[in-house]
Amino acid sequence: MRDYEREIYTKLRDGTPVMIRQVRPEDKKYLEFGMEHLSLESRHFRFFNAKRTLSEKELEAFTEIDHHTHDAWGAFDVSKDGPIPIGIARYIRKPDDEKIAEFAITVIDSHHGRGLGSLLLGIIAARASDHGIEKFRSVELAENQPMFNLLKGLDAHRHHIEGAEVEVEFPLYQNADSYSHNTAGDVFRTADELYRKARL
Repeated sequence: MRDYEREIYTKLRDGTPVMIRQVRPEDKKYLEFGMEHLSLESRHFRFFNAKRTLSEKELEAFTEIDHHTHDAWGAFDVSKDGPIPIGIARYIRKPDDEKIAEFAITVIDSHHGRGLGSLLLGIIAARASDHGIEKFRSVELAENQPMFNLLKGLDAHRHHIEGAEVEVEFPLYQNADSYSHNTAGDVFRTADELYRKARL
């Protein structure tokens, strides 16, 4: 079985059943669905503008990936008929430093506040650490408080770059027990366990 055929089944904080798996080339339609269900604020935080659609080139770049230097996992709400795409997280290894990767998370607005963002981040963190990545980094808007709240408890550091942009970074651990013993660390340990069970 190939990595991207493995699936994780779990529940969010409110009991919503979800399936999480690696992104596949045929998932372009799900990314388009996700964009259609993002609020202007969510698009602004993710793309730094009110971007409404993804180009064919972007859809290809986001789905036709090697799962090593660039990996992505998507989440689906499976509580209704047919899986509904509700979130995605990805990392892309920096070409000038293979131990650092840029990360990004997107969750559609209807599923905010249920713990999905943290869970997705924990899963790609486990995946990245398996590939020798030791640190996640991202550039965010200074007003993106939801992201900073999500990273709270992960020993994250941030500093202003210029204007309204802030760079944030936090360490990854091969042994999930090394994460702090707090809410964020507990989510990462749960995500790590789910990820490793899916590999069996």
